[in-house]
Amino acid sequence: MQTSKGEPKTKKSKAKVSKTSTSNPNPDVQESPQAASSSETAEQQTAPAVQLLDLNRIVNSTYNPRKDFRPETLQELADSIRQVGVLQPICVRPKEGGFEIVYGERRYWAAAMAGLKFIPALVRELTDAEAEDAAITENLQREDVTPREEAAAYKRALESGRHTIESLVGKFGKSEGYIRSRLKLCDLIDALAEQLDREEISVGVATEIAKYDAEVQQEVYEEHFSDGCRLSWKNARIKEIARRLYDRYMTRLDTYRFDKTECHTCHHNTANQILFKDECTDECAGCQNRSCMMRKNDEYLVQQALQLLKADPRTALATVGDTPDSVIEHLEE
Repeated sequence: MQTSKGEPKTKKSKAKVSKTSTSNPNPDVQESPQAASSSETAEQQTAPAVQLLDLNRIVNSTYNPRKDFRPETLQELADSIRQVGVLQPICVRPKEGGFEIVYGERRYWAAAMAGLKFIPALVRELTDAEAEDAAITENLQREDVTPREEAAAYKRALESGRHTIESLVGKFGKSEGYIRSRLKLCDLIDALAEQLDREEISVGVATEIAKYDAEVQQEVYEEHFSDGCRLSWKNARIKEIARRLYDRYMTRLDTYRFDKTECHTCHHNTANQILFKDECTDECAGCQNRSCMMRKNDEYLVQQALQLLKADPRTALATVGDTPDSVIEHLEE
């Protein structure tokens, strides 16, 4: 039987791979054919070679910002891997005699579900800080990243102490407003977060509600987004929802008479926040630090009352039902 001209070359290539595998000191690591052929020119390579690693020697990391994997999508990926294999290698780093996932954890679990014993991986020597940054960057650059996963990744980057809002803007090419709005999604109450994950509400609607504290969010959810609510906002426009929330729940500074000099530059003033730029177009600034605002108002009321008494000691001060207790207590002293 005559062999083709290309067959000897193929056998030679296979022999070279076999030789590489035989000399491998770690039986749990197998070089892929691409990695073996490229090992001869390692000095010309700038990226780590792809290796086939034993799944049993790989552990997941604690710093991956992606925590929740939907069973249905994980199963879809596992079915695809059974057909065509793992198309994109995961990234790991050596740790305690095995390997720790830097990114690609979803592919790892899907490969296990598909019954694979080995998975293609890039092995990189990384510090904890470098590994965490690599995981964050990879997750943020994925096309299928969800809004809350993106928010978690930005939050993790900031909490690491190695990044600021400004550095994230430069690194990922997003605006400051975009990053800050995504970060607010981390403050969503569970009921609204679940609706966002199920795409029952848009990311724009979720962001507007997330600007307010948990108590307000809960009230808005129960009245306008829960099952059976009387007045649903699910089909309302984002700008309309933003205006309704601001008008109903934001404390307007222009309704108070105390000195607002300090408020002009305060970061709690919505006029100084990118997230409220649309609501504050008519200079209706609000205060998000209610305790500070009430303290200033109480001090103003006490000061006004004392001035009246000083001007005419015969003045009788009367209070109404909404007079703050702290004001009454101070005057009684």
